[in-house]
Amino acid sequence: MTLKNWKIKKNNKAEFDVWNEGLKLGYYVQLKVDKDSLKKFWVVRTYTDKPFSAVDLATFDCKEEAVKFILNKIGG
Repeated sequence: MTLKNWKIKKNNKAEFDVWNEGLKLGYYVQLKVDKDSLKKFWVVRTYTDKPFSAVDLATFDCKEEAVKFILNKIGG
């Protein structure tokens, strides 16, 4: 898998979103806020072309670490 197979998508809900058309697979980073502590964190999720297929993979305290995690997953 190489980075050239992945396209950055424009996604209003995601901080960073990449999609691989050949694999029908994507990863994105979404900002979340804990409703009790109001602490912000970033969740990395993977998804397919099927509706409601997103699955949480990891949680990070900063967006940069979450994006780096995705780039490592896709070989970037």
